[in-house]
Amino acid sequence: MNPFLVAGGAVEVLELPLRRPFITALGTLTLARNAVLRLKLRGGGRGWGEASSSIVNRHLSPSRLAGVLRRALARAAGRDARDPRLARSVWASCGEAASAAAAFECALREAVAAQYRTSLRDWFGGALDRVATSMTISAGAREDAAAEAAESAADGFRVLKVKVGSPEGWREDLERTSAAARAGRRPRLILDGNQGLTEASALRLLDACQARGLRVELLEQPLARSDLRGMARLKRRLPVPLAADESLRSVDDAREILDRDAADVLNLKVAKTGIEASLEIAALARAAGKRLMIGCMRESARGLSPSVHLACGTGAFSFIDLDSDVPLGDGQPRGGWRRRGPLLETA
Repeated sequence: MNPFLVAGGAVEVLELPLRRPFITALGTLTLARNAVLRLKLRGGGRGWGEASSSIVNRHLSPSRLAGVLRRALARAAGRDARDPRLARSVWASCGEAASAAAAFECALREAVAAQYRTSLRDWFGGALDRVATSMTISAGAREDAAAEAAESAADGFRVLKVKVGSPEGWREDLERTSAAARAGRRPRLILDGNQGLTEASALRLLDACQARGLRVELLEQPLARSDLRGMARLKRRLPVPLAADESLRSVDDAREILDRDAADVLNLKVAKTGIEASLEIAALARAAGKRLMIGCMRESARGLSPSVHLACGTGAFSFIDLDSDVPLGDGQPRGGWRRRGPLLETA
């Protein structure tokens, strides 16, 4: 009997309320609704995959993602989970539902590792057993940003990622960022534009932040994801490194970003590109002398597990933004790691 054959599984939609609304330049979330795959192998190995719905792709509803996962699970029945052609065939069949394909790949990889009686961290190299993450401050009112930052500081977070790109303009972003920095006990800062800035407003915001002595370390995706020419121009003028996020959806995107020198940092997300593509993107970035960031969507703690293990296993990331479990609070499924404030521990 081959213990690595896919024996079955189950798919469901997981709904988890957020403790407070999560606001970005792209929209507002009050509920995380994800499609979840539980996959099992004939030998008993089990894996979990979680496909996050997206503000950007609203047509990819959790129910639609769940349907994609059910069809993929049916096609995988009886096949060897170690066969790389299985994951590739799922990616080919999922079309634009990339988060479903990524979830299926994560479930496969986790089940295979479990069948071998090892952890994903060791599978990825076992470089570290813990990493420290930033905490995200959403693009709400200044007083809300200050309250979130104070709470994060009390929990030990020393890096805050502040959402910018406000419709009210860069001055409002400046005041919210300043309020968060004061309340957060002078943290290091990442500013995340979510495509909501222009070249001019990004430069004005960064100059103003520096004038106020704010410790900004990175600006993430200020411009539209297709505007790599603008990103390349902005990169040459910014006083801090520039990260590509929404512009990076595939290995081909990574090559184009690198060819155009449109970012200093590539922010990869396992929930968006899956495991194999994430590893290839990481290799391309390091070969080009670029730094890496790892981010998340709206995964539960259980859904974050592959990303946490990838960050620890490779030790390749300069910026870590794996905090989607925190706003979900109690009642969410837990993964093969534990959180101690900003520290994510796999052993």
